[in-house]
Amino acid sequence: MNTRLAAPGGFRGSRAEGSATIWVLLAMSMVLAALLVVLAMDAAVSARERAQTAADLAALGAAAALHGGSQHACARAAPIAAANRAVLTGCQISGDTLLVRTAASMPPVLTGVGVGPALASSSASAR
Repeated sequence: MNTRLAAPGGFRGSRAEGSATIWVLLAMSMVLAALLVVLAMDAAVSARERAQTAADLAALGAAAALHGGSQHACARAAPIAAANRAVLTGCQISGDTLLVRTAASMPPVLTGVGVGPALASSSASAR
C-alpha cells in the first residue's frame, strides 16, 4: 500500500510538485526573448533596405538633374531621400557620375541600446 504522510507544516506530496509550471514559464520566456531578437533584427534590416532604396532613388533623381549643375543635382537628391524616410548625408559629383549617401533611423528600441542609423550609398551616371 502506498500512503503518504503529511510533512511537517501540513505540506503533502513530493518536492517536485509545481516544477512543471516553472519549466513552462522558463520556456515561454526563452521563446519570447527569441521573438524579440527576431523582431529587432527585422527592424534593422528594414531600416537598412529603406536607406538603400532612398540612396538608389536619390542617385537616379540627382543624375537626371545633373545637366543643370552640381548644386542643382544634389539639391534634387535631398527631397527624394526624405520621401523615402531617409536623410541625405552626402552628395559627391565627379564628372558625369555622382555618389549619394543616405541614413535611415532605427526604431527607438534599437537606438536606446546604442544602435546607430542604417547607412547606404549609391552611384549613378548622367549618361
